[in-house]
Amino acid sequence: MSLAQIEGEIPVSLPTHGYLLVRGEDFPLADHRKAWEELTDDWNHLEIDAYMSDKGRYRRRRYGRFFFVPATSEVQRLKHAPVFQSKSVNGFAGGIQRDFAPLRESTFANPALLALIRRDFSHNQAPSASQRAEPWEVWVHQIRIETTIDDVGYPAPEGIHHDGHDFIAMHLVKKDNVRGGKSMIYDNDRKPLYSCMLERPLDSLYADDHRVMHNVEPIEALSPDRPAKRDVLILDYDYKPGLLRSA
Repeated sequence: MSLAQIEGEIPVSLPTHGYLLVRGEDFPLADHRKAWEELTDDWNHLEIDAYMSDKGRYRRRRYGRFFFVPATSEVQRLKHAPVFQSKSVNGFAGGIQRDFAPLRESTFANPALLALIRRDFSHNQAPSASQRAEPWEVWVHQIRIETTIDDVGYPAPEGIHHDGHDFIAMHLVKKDNVRGGKSMIYDNDRKPLYSCMLERPLDSLYADDHRVMHNVEPIEALSPDRPAKRDVLILDYDYKPGLLRSA
């Protein structure tokens, strides 16, 4: 079955299928509307990703870590540390310590971001009571992909991949002057399972990173009059029962 045959608003659940699409209008963030607007401004202050093996300068990003206990909803900022992914997980930029620019100071306490950390976990596939009572580490990535009418931007330059985490949430923040950027889900044999277009703010795709792989098509500019950009917020969750609040 081709991706064209399976894309669309097909009802799926993460426990059954390993992935889940949630549209932005279904997010109950009304109490945090101002905080969300403040958060989205962050994407105008990202720094160039200096770890692109293709030497590209089309990706900007910031990154932060959080301590999270689902049972109590406790969320605490963790100290800054480089990102490491093995080459087997990330053949494009793995095998090295990547010291990305940290989230802005105001971002660590942003109520909309903290609400998303808690709410996204509710889509995880029924972790046990003991897992909910113990710490999880959450990586938060703010990423902008830019391009022009004469170029192409690659939201996933590594191609079909795992992120190397237990559970991931991928939120569209905004896209402007963009063609392309379809999100795609595959099984672990790289067989296509699902595709969809994240179009509006907070259109979101969740994935059990052990059960499925994912990819995003390149983006192109619609008009030569202004740059094209696609802004996303990615949250990666790892079960870390020994994680300390001061880690």
